[in-house]
Amino acid sequence: MSPQHLLAVLRRRWVTVVVAVVVALVAAAAASLTATPRYSASSEVFVAAGGSASAGELAQLNIFPQERIRSDAELATTPLVLDPVVEQLGLDRTGEQLATQVEVTASPDTVLMTVTVTDTDPAVAARVADAVVEELAVVVPQVEPAQADGSPSISIVTASTASTPTAPSSPDLVLNLALAAVLGLLVGVAVAVLRGPGGRRTILEES
Repeated sequence: MSPQHLLAVLRRRWVTVVVAVVVALVAAAAASLTATPRYSASSEVFVAAGGSASAGELAQLNIFPQERIRSDAELATTPLVLDPVVEQLGLDRTGEQLATQVEVTASPDTVLMTVTVTDTDPAVAARVADAVVEELAVVVPQVEPAQADGSPSISIVTASTASTPTAPSSPDLVLNLALAAVLGLLVGVAVAVLRGPGGRRTILEES
Protein backbone atom coordinates (compact mmCIF):
# COMPACT_ATOMS: atom_id res chain seq x y z
CA MET A 1 0.00 0.00 0.00
CA SER A 2 1.39 3.39 -1.00
CA PRO A 3 1.65 6.29 1.47
CA GLN A 4 -1.00 8.17 -0.49
CA HIS A 5 -3.37 5.23 -0.21
CA LEU A 6 -2.68 4.93 3.52
CA LEU A 7 -3.45 8.61 4.06
CA ALA A 8 -6.67 8.23 2.13
CA VAL A 9 -7.69 5.30 4.30
CA LEU A 10 -6.90 7.19 7.53
CA ARG A 11 -8.87 10.24 6.38
CA ARG A 12 -11.84 8.02 5.72
CA ARG A 13 -11.48 5.88 8.86
CA TRP A 14 -10.17 8.45 11.34
CA VAL A 15 -13.05 7.72 13.70
CA THR A 16 -11.83 4.13 14.02
CA VAL A 17 -8.38 5.36 15.04
CA VAL A 18 -9.77 7.84 17.56
CA VAL A 19 -12.05 5.23 19.12
CA ALA A 20 -9.16 2.77 19.48
CA VAL A 21 -7.01 5.39 21.21
CA VAL A 22 -9.82 6.45 23.55
CA VAL A 23 -10.61 2.85 24.51
CA ALA A 24 -6.93 2.17 25.22
CA LEU A 25 -6.63 5.35 27.33
CA VAL A 26 -9.74 4.54 29.36
CA ALA A 27 -8.55 1.00 30.01
CA ALA A 28 -5.09 2.19 31.09
CA ALA A 29 -6.53 4.88 33.35
CA ALA A 30 -8.92 2.42 34.99
CA ALA A 31 -6.17 -0.13 35.56
CA SER A 32 -3.80 2.48 36.99
CA LEU A 33 -6.35 4.12 39.29
CA THR A 34 -7.57 0.81 40.72
CA ALA A 35 -4.10 -0.70 41.21
CA THR A 36 -2.61 -0.73 44.71
CA PRO A 37 0.01 2.05 45.01
CA ARG A 38 3.55 0.85 45.70
CA TYR A 39 6.30 3.00 47.19
CA SER A 40 10.06 2.73 46.74
CA ALA A 41 12.71 3.84 49.23
CA SER A 42 16.47 3.69 48.73
CA SER A 43 19.52 3.59 50.95
CA GLU A 44 23.03 4.03 49.57
CA VAL A 45 26.20 2.39 50.89
CA PHE A 46 29.92 2.74 50.32
CA VAL A 47 31.89 -0.49 49.97
CA ALA A 48 35.28 0.17 51.53
CA ALA A 49 38.50 -1.78 51.96
CA GLY A 50 38.85 -2.33 55.67
CA GLY A 51 41.92 -2.48 57.87
CA SER A 52 44.31 -0.56 55.60
CA ALA A 53 47.19 1.12 57.39
CA SER A 54 47.58 4.13 55.19
CA ALA A 55 45.81 6.25 52.61
CA GLY A 56 48.07 4.78 49.91
CA GLU A 57 47.17 1.22 50.87
CA LEU A 58 43.50 2.19 50.99
CA ALA A 59 43.69 3.54 47.43
CA GLN A 60 45.21 0.24 46.26
CA LEU A 61 42.77 -1.90 48.22
CA ASN A 62 39.80 -0.03 46.79
CA ILE A 63 40.36 -2.07 43.64
CA PHE A 64 39.20 -5.11 45.60
CA PRO A 65 35.76 -3.74 46.57
CA GLN A 66 35.12 -2.77 42.96
CA GLU A 67 35.75 -6.36 41.92
CA ARG A 68 33.63 -7.77 44.75
CA ILE A 69 30.80 -5.26 44.79
CA ARG A 70 28.65 -7.29 42.40
CA SER A 71 28.76 -10.39 44.59
CA ASP A 72 28.08 -8.27 47.68
CA ALA A 73 25.08 -6.76 45.88
CA GLU A 74 23.74 -10.26 45.19
CA LEU A 75 24.31 -11.14 48.84
CA ALA A 76 21.82 -8.44 49.87
CA THR A 77 18.91 -10.45 48.46
CA THR A 78 19.81 -13.76 50.10
CA PRO A 79 18.23 -15.30 53.22
CA LEU A 80 21.54 -14.73 55.02
CA VAL A 81 20.74 -11.00 55.00
CA LEU A 82 16.97 -10.91 54.66
CA ASP A 83 15.91 -13.50 57.25
CA PRO A 84 17.37 -11.42 60.11
CA VAL A 85 15.67 -8.33 58.64
CA VAL A 86 12.30 -10.10 58.67
CA GLU A 87 12.82 -11.15 62.28
CA GLN A 88 14.09 -7.76 63.40
CA LEU A 89 11.17 -5.81 61.89
CA GLY A 90 8.55 -8.48 62.56
CA LEU A 91 7.46 -8.60 58.93
CA ASP A 92 4.61 -10.88 57.86
CA ARG A 93 6.62 -12.50 55.08
CA THR A 94 9.62 -14.74 54.62
CA GLY A 95 13.09 -13.67 53.56
CA GLU A 96 12.47 -15.32 50.20
CA GLN A 97 9.30 -13.29 49.71
CA LEU A 98 11.06 -10.11 50.81
CA ALA A 99 13.75 -10.69 48.19
CA THR A 100 11.19 -9.95 45.46
CA GLN A 101 10.80 -6.46 46.93
CA VAL A 102 14.52 -5.69 47.15
CA GLU A 103 16.62 -4.40 44.26
CA VAL A 104 20.34 -3.71 44.59
CA THR A 105 22.26 -1.75 41.97
CA ALA A 106 25.98 -1.04 41.83
CA SER A 107 27.12 2.22 40.27
CA PRO A 108 29.59 1.50 37.43
CA ASP A 109 33.26 2.23 38.20
CA THR A 110 32.47 3.21 41.79
CA VAL A 111 32.23 1.48 45.16
CA LEU A 112 28.66 2.66 45.74
CA MET A 113 25.63 0.39 46.04
CA THR A 114 21.98 1.41 46.22
CA VAL A 115 19.45 -0.77 48.01
CA THR A 116 15.88 -0.05 46.92
CA VAL A 117 12.85 -1.61 48.60
CA THR A 118 9.31 -1.42 47.22
CA ASP A 119 6.26 -1.92 49.44
CA THR A 120 2.62 -0.88 49.66
CA ASP A 121 3.50 0.95 52.91
CA PRO A 122 5.98 3.82 52.37
CA ALA A 123 7.21 3.73 55.98
CA VAL A 124 7.88 -0.01 55.76
CA ALA A 125 9.79 0.46 52.50
CA ALA A 126 12.14 2.96 54.18
CA ARG A 127 12.63 0.86 57.31
CA VAL A 128 13.37 -2.30 55.34
CA ALA A 129 15.86 -0.51 53.07
CA ASP A 130 17.83 0.74 56.07
CA ALA A 131 17.59 -2.62 57.83
CA VAL A 132 18.93 -4.46 54.76
CA VAL A 133 21.91 -2.10 54.66
CA GLU A 134 22.58 -2.55 58.37
CA GLU A 135 22.45 -6.34 58.09
CA LEU A 136 24.61 -6.28 54.96
CA ALA A 137 27.24 -4.37 56.94
CA VAL A 138 27.27 -7.23 59.45
CA VAL A 139 27.28 -10.11 56.96
CA VAL A 140 29.78 -8.91 54.36
CA PRO A 141 32.81 -8.77 56.70
CA GLN A 142 31.90 -12.27 57.89
CA VAL A 143 31.79 -13.87 54.44
CA GLU A 144 34.70 -11.99 52.88
CA PRO A 145 38.22 -13.37 53.54
CA ALA A 146 39.92 -11.55 56.41
CA GLN A 147 43.26 -9.80 56.05
CA ALA A 148 46.50 -11.24 57.42
CA ASP A 149 46.04 -9.45 60.73
CA GLY A 150 42.51 -10.80 61.09
CA SER A 151 40.77 -7.50 60.34
CA PRO A 152 37.94 -7.37 57.78
CA SER A 153 39.01 -6.93 54.17
CA ILE A 154 35.67 -5.32 53.25
CA SER A 155 33.35 -3.06 55.18
CA ILE A 156 29.97 -1.53 54.36
CA VAL A 157 29.45 2.11 55.31
CA THR A 158 26.08 3.85 55.01
CA ALA A 159 26.31 6.83 52.67
CA SER A 160 22.66 7.88 52.93
CA THR A 161 19.66 6.47 54.76
CA ALA A 162 16.26 5.94 53.16
CA SER A 163 13.62 8.63 53.29
CA THR A 164 9.94 7.74 53.56
CA PRO A 165 8.53 8.27 50.04
CA THR A 166 5.58 10.63 49.68
CA ALA A 167 4.54 9.59 46.17
CA PRO A 168 4.06 6.08 44.78
CA SER A 169 6.59 4.66 42.35
CA SER A 170 3.87 2.61 40.69
CA PRO A 171 1.54 2.63 38.99
CA ASP A 172 2.93 5.41 36.79
CA LEU A 173 -0.27 6.95 35.40
CA VAL A 174 1.48 9.23 32.90
CA LEU A 175 3.65 6.45 31.50
CA ASN A 176 0.74 4.02 31.31
CA LEU A 177 -1.39 6.56 29.44
CA ALA A 178 1.42 7.30 27.01
CA LEU A 179 1.94 3.60 26.25
CA ALA A 180 -1.81 3.09 25.92
CA ALA A 181 -2.07 5.98 23.45
CA VAL A 182 0.67 4.49 21.27
CA LEU A 183 -0.87 1.01 21.42
CA GLY A 184 -4.33 2.37 20.68
CA LEU A 185 -2.99 4.33 17.73
CA LEU A 186 -1.28 1.27 16.26
CA VAL A 187 -4.39 -0.88 16.69
CA GLY A 188 -6.61 1.84 15.25
CA VAL A 189 -4.43 2.28 12.19
CA ALA A 190 -4.25 -1.48 11.64
CA VAL A 191 -8.05 -1.82 11.82
CA ALA A 192 -8.52 1.17 9.53
CA VAL A 193 -6.15 -0.28 6.94
CA LEU A 194 -7.87 -3.66 7.02
CA ARG A 195 -11.26 -2.08 6.54
CA GLY A 196 -10.00 0.33 3.90
CA PRO A 197 -12.01 3.18 2.33
CA GLY A 198 -14.50 0.72 0.94
CA GLY A 199 -14.11 -2.32 3.18
CA ARG A 200 -11.60 -5.14 3.49
CA ARG A 201 -12.31 -6.56 0.06
CA THR A 202 -11.36 -3.28 -1.61
CA ILE A 203 -8.06 -3.06 0.27
CA LEU A 204 -7.06 -6.61 -0.55
CA GLU A 205 -7.90 -6.14 -4.23
CA GLU A 206 -5.99 -2.85 -4.50
CA SER A 207 -2.94 -4.20 -2.63
